[in-house]
Amino acid sequence: MQISSKARQYIGHFFRTKRELARMTQGEVAKILKLTSPQFISNVERGIAEPTSHMLVVLTKLYKLDQSQVTEVFVEAQKMAIGEIFSTVTQCDSSSRGRSWRGVSDGLARNA
Repeated sequence: MQISSKARQYIGHFFRTKRELARMTQGEVAKILKLTSPQFISNVERGIAEPTSHMLVVLTKLYKLDQSQVTEVFVEAQKMAIGEIFSTVTQCDSSSRGRSWRGVSDGLARNA
């Protein structure tokens, strides 16, 4: 499942806040990550891009974060994404009088 734009923004805001608390610039972080420019850091912090797994490990150490803190941010982001999916399906359901849910449950039954 891809992370929604709202969830990416939530993750990005978390890392931006932690970078600012560490009193580091995007350029400094980019150099540590061996990036050619700070643009990717900016994109992650604005929720345009997702951080790579390598970036997560480095930023966790760089910002002196606990792994559980980072995990919790991603869990919350996934909860947001799942909530958006259910919200969309529920809206479809109410406008189509249940056909969406029946189609979903039929598909699940076939795959079981």
